[in-house]
Amino acid sequence: MASGLCPGLTLWWLARRGEALAGFRHRNVAVDLGGTPVLLRTPRRQAYRFDQVVWSERTILESLKGRVDGAPQVLQGPLNSFTFTPGESLADRRLRGGLPEERIHAWLSAFFAELAAVPVDQLPTRPSDWPEDGDSQGFLREQVRYAREEMAPAVLRDYGTLLRGLSFPDDALQRFADRVPRLTSRPFLLLHGDLHAGNIIVSAEDGKPRLIDWELAMVGDPLHDLAMHLERFGYRNEVERRRVREIWRRAVRDVVPEAVKGLEADLRWYVGFQRVRSVYVDVVRTCEQFEVLGEKAACERLAEIVGRALPWIGVRAVLTDAQVREALTEWRGARRRVPARG
Repeated sequence: MASGLCPGLTLWWLARRGEALAGFRHRNVAVDLGGTPVLLRTPRRQAYRFDQVVWSERTILESLKGRVDGAPQVLQGPLNSFTFTPGESLADRRLRGGLPEERIHAWLSAFFAELAAVPVDQLPTRPSDWPEDGDSQGFLREQVRYAREEMAPAVLRDYGTLLRGLSFPDDALQRFADRVPRLTSRPFLLLHGDLHAGNIIVSAEDGKPRLIDWELAMVGDPLHDLAMHLERFGYRNEVERRRVREIWRRAVRDVVPEAVKGLEADLRWYVGFQRVRSVYVDVVRTCEQFEVLGEKAACERLAEIVGRALPWIGVRAVLTDAQVREALTEWRGARRRVPARG
């Protein structure tokens, strides 16, 4: 193909010949360039700023070259392109069954240790107002600030009546912040920011795992990454969660012993933050999937999402089936009556 074509036209040409892959924040297309698997990523237009992005994915991946085994490599040129590992996500692989839990645990232990071993002073520059190394309190406060100021307002604009009908108040994030006690100081580490089973690819060539989607990476309190992992990986019960928490503790302790200080007392507050934050994200996604889910499944999902968050903001309420159904029906009815914009 002619090298003088503009990047947009080149991307269009390649995308038409590639395989579309799933992605919430990006349109991902896998293409084969002369026998080399390549992933092209273009940002999707986002109605809500759910996620705090500190660095561009190219920037963080360039700094990780040679430091994190199997991380995608940045390909030079005008396109947002990276090396690609053909294979199956761990989420899909687990659904098929037959993969020993011990092997998954070994993979996770290696990932946890590898992240902890990356020298943070050799990572890209952090924002000027980022919390200082070891300021765990300030780091959690920054996560709450972003959610409260950058994410929540747009969600409340569109879904506020539904959330209030589900006993979830507009000031939920501030209520959570007011309840957080003093946290233990821990050294900051590299955080992946989205370490769930869908972001681990089991290579079709060698069967080894690769950690992908580094766009939400940042430097911060390592308990933040652990809490996100525990909440998003799909563990079936508290026994599994405790087992993985211990795997994380051992793996990180062997690399940076000080990073596991205060684990027992502080992890619960990072988990609590994930549950409060997820209300904004997962209520939106549930409502967007209403036609596929149907009313019964959507109501059950909404009750679970909000019910898990209410204790963390001091709301003593038990959502009934009737309350959830009424709130959702009224919200959907009001949405249908809103004139189209433009």
